[in-house]
Amino acid sequence: MFRYYIMAGEFNDYFPNITGSEEETRIDFLLNNKLLNKTTRESQKLNTLINGFCPPLGKNPDNYDTYRVNGSRTYIDKGSVELATPEALNPYQHLAYIKANSGLLISALIKFTSILSASHHSQITSLYHRRVIDQKENTWGFHDNFSIHQDANYDLLINNQQMPMSRLWEIFLRSRNFITGAMRIDPKTAYFSQKLSVPYDFNRYSYVNSLLRVDCAHGQRLEIRCNDINLQDQASLNRIGGTALLLAASQTPLTRKILDKKLINNFPLDENSLWNEISLNQDIELIPSHTLMLNIDAQRLIIKTILENLESYTNQPMPQVYRQIGEKILQFCDDVESVALGNKDIDILFDKSDWATKLYVIRKSIREKPGKRYLGDSISMYQDMLYDQVSISAQPNQEPTIALGYGHKFAEKTAIIDPKLVAEAFTQPPAKSRAQARVMINKRFPDKISKNSWEAVKVKIGSLEREIKLSKYLYTQQDIDQLIDNINSLR
Repeated sequence: MFRYYIMAGEFNDYFPNITGSEEETRIDFLLNNKLLNKTTRESQKLNTLINGFCPPLGKNPDNYDTYRVNGSRTYIDKGSVELATPEALNPYQHLAYIKANSGLLISALIKFTSILSASHHSQITSLYHRRVIDQKENTWGFHDNFSIHQDANYDLLINNQQMPMSRLWEIFLRSRNFITGAMRIDPKTAYFSQKLSVPYDFNRYSYVNSLLRVDCAHGQRLEIRCNDINLQDQASLNRIGGTALLLAASQTPLTRKILDKKLINNFPLDENSLWNEISLNQDIELIPSHTLMLNIDAQRLIIKTILENLESYTNQPMPQVYRQIGEKILQFCDDVESVALGNKDIDILFDKSDWATKLYVIRKSIREKPGKRYLGDSISMYQDMLYDQVSISAQPNQEPTIALGYGHKFAEKTAIIDPKLVAEAFTQPPAKSRAQARVMINKRFPDKISKNSWEAVKVKIGSLEREIKLSKYLYTQQDIDQLIDNINSLR
């Protein structure tokens, strides 16, 4: 296993200062293998149980919306627990907290399953799926957020679909399906991306499927709304880092250079095209379809142009973490192309891709029963769902059993992030971050904090309430000490 240690943020005016993710969770409860009706009450209890593994901030935490000592926020949305990471300073740190938040939920779910089993005097099985769509096309959200320099008018550049920049972002987000997709199988088709296998809008915000939006409620940020959940570390890093590279380039005339390329100019954005389907031959081997090769060429062109030219447009060195991820993306493009052309087997994509890992396992299962099995049969659709599943079963007065889907098992073997760093992320905020400032203020004044938010804490002094803004992204210990001194001086 590679062990990447969390680096301090390499700040650059053009790259996001902080990033983070929100994961809408999907959990089902089975009583003797029959689906239980789930209410908001179960989710609230589950959110409260997370307190035993990652304590809440504040004297009287809100069990519907909880800020925690690791800098994260967990809250109830549409009756389910949503997991929001703290403000991370680089993609590796970002990924560590995605994994930590999911681990916290699993820890609480193990305890909750035992409680339910005892109350029902029977077996209870909890199923936690880390995916954004089921076989009935019900969808959930998994969103990445990127801070944007306040001087950049991204509401104009990106949210207006008629602008050239928006066209570039749409091409980028659609063509990366073979990099970040977690695969979905229905009876007729296999798709690279789960979320992009259903109709979507460009930039709408609500409980709808859309590509992106710009939000200014918590400081200007770009929210990418069309993600699949990646279990493979490298796929997550490619998803986060690739977006950050284009976000940096979008603040410069370099994007004009990309938009002028014939490939980008002529890239089809027809909703009815086959651009997201995985083209396979009768032996369930990837073949070089026109749309796949077009997507590979688009990603290669965008990322390669940025790596080669961005520094000359910004007059600032590119943070090494993003250059390394960009190079990994280019290598992945080459590897997928080689697999499609029949020069390499799909197993070379194991540690880099969720769709490829899933396809390899399902293909192997089908080949064991030639003539009786096919991609899209009930068994392969079950294996599709099993990939990201966490199953927890409990009997009264017995220790619960946990079964991880094969995607989790492969991800453990190929992990890039050191498990010790993920364990630390259960209870520690990112060092030198805005999240750390929020946590340390709460620990210093546990009886005075009346409310927490991403960008501020509210302090109650007597009958008065004062808001302490957390307007910076990077906080040294000296900065935090100054904030604490300022609060001490309030009367």
